[in-house]
Amino acid sequence: MAILQLPYVQNKLFTQLLHQLSSRTQFTIKHQQFQVKWFQEAVLTGFEVKDLHNQEMLTIKQLALQINPVQLLIDRYLTIKSISIDGASINLLKYQAEAAFNITLFLQRLRGHTKPVPASQNRNKPLVVEQESLQAIAWIG
Repeated sequence: MAILQLPYVQNKLFTQLLHQLSSRTQFTIKHQQFQVKWFQEAVLTGFEVKDLHNQEMLTIKQLALQINPVQLLIDRYLTIKSISIDGASINLLKYQAEAAFNITLFLQRLRGHTKPVPASQNRNKPLVVEQESLQAIAWIG
């Protein structure tokens, strides 16, 4: 599987994943570069999500994370050993015709829901983040 270590192949596969997510959510999702190193470290640059009204919802200059893939296989939950986000902007918008903020609608559609889901029915798998670093983050809304 050495071919998966090639940045070109990683970017092609990640682009296909983002295309599938865009189709599922109807949100526009793009990136500039994605690279995985040793199946534990990933770096994403130039990440952008536009909402259903073609308004910028999320941009990330660079996101780097280290994961524990063994934990996912053994305990069925993802442990993020560290996550670093440098230069992000989150634009929370609620349009008159919609019951929820754009980011809420996006997350629900990622889970396969096309209608708002009550919080009591939201059963996510556990996610553990051991260390984080956030720099130059802007919340707009």
